[in-house]
Amino acid sequence: MNDHARLIPVPLLIGGLLLPVGLAAFVAVSLVGRQPNGSVVLPNGQTITPAGAQIEVNDRPLGIAVSPGGTQAAVATASNFAPRALHIIDVATETLAQTIPIGNSFVGVAYSPDGNTLYVGGGADNDVKIFTKAASGVWAPVLPAIAIAASAPSGLSLSPAGDKLYVALNRSHALGIVDTSTRTTVKVPTGAFPYTTATTRDGLKVYVSNWGGRLPQAGDATDGSSANPVVVDPATGIANNGTISVYDTRSRSWNPAIATRYGDSFRSAGSRPPSR
Repeated sequence: MNDHARLIPVPLLIGGLLLPVGLAAFVAVSLVGRQPNGSVVLPNGQTITPAGAQIEVNDRPLGIAVSPGGTQAAVATASNFAPRALHIIDVATETLAQTIPIGNSFVGVAYSPDGNTLYVGGGADNDVKIFTKAASGVWAPVLPAIAIAASAPSGLSLSPAGDKLYVALNRSHALGIVDTSTRTTVKVPTGAFPYTTATTRDGLKVYVSNWGGRLPQAGDATDGSSANPVVVDPATGIANNGTISVYDTRSRSWNPAIATRYGDSFRSAGSRPPSR
């Protein structure tokens, strides 16, 4: 976190009259950022006291995964205004061990079961990035990445054996099943704009959270492009449902979807079962 000096003007009040701004006396100075006592002064002047240790990374950290041994954490950032990076955190010392520049990214980051490979959802790069750890402990990218056209790979998770990578393909409205040996991908339709995945410990099910809820049906109010419509509340135009798709890895089929609420605006999705 960068500290910036911030001057706070305090106009003088003499004889009940407020002096013009040009005569204001700058009598107070505060530093925006971390303070010696561990608190943080925000640009708006408010002070916060975060719990625990804070490790500074690039702007907008969205994805985080802890290594199987619990010794490291990998953090993927996805800022629209600052360089994106994969940060490796030493958990024991609570310090930043390595920063690797990456292209585009989103929320997905996952360790392989042996802890020696990292997978990162490439977002608008339409790929899944791969990083491997050398004997020295240093991480490096593996090229080429796994390309998945027009998909915006987002959150992801691995099978217990590490042979399958389950990727939320945000722009394809699909679950991408990647063979980590051959790096080939099979797409299975989901709900609208899948956000991330979670694989059960036994590897029998994969849960996919659908950011845009269920796919539109005839008569639904929708918004968005004709290629990527989202079901919305007809009164407000706001997305009004969410779903979690449940993929059965043995039968390679979908179980009934789980409907989730969007606050109090959840209406139409409760009137009939989601399509996925």
